[in-house]
Amino acid sequence: MVDKQGSLDVTALLDELADNQLRPWLEAKLAVQEHSLGEARQILDDGLPLLERKNIEHELPRLQQRIVEARRVGDDALAAGLTREFVELTRSAHRLKSNTKQR
Repeated sequence: MVDKQGSLDVTALLDELADNQLRPWLEAKLAVQEHSLGEARQILDDGLPLLERKNIEHELPRLQQRIVEARRVGDDALAAGLTREFVELTRSAHRLKSNTKQR
């Protein structure tokens, strides 16, 4: 998402966030030069963890449902793998929450 000159590739970032509900907000913030470079960096520093947290909040219930379904059909290996993924995602959410509080 960063080009050879160290600049943010906004198109790539927005493509990456195509299904994210906060994309319109980020798009609006990046579309018009409303902020200085320092302010824009601060917006990204604040906004990207928010986007990541929202993505995790969306993904956790979906993973829970997949775990329940795997157990229901007796696929213990899939359920175990999904559970590991769920635990790691939960840890990521806690790390994000801790980092946000420290700011």
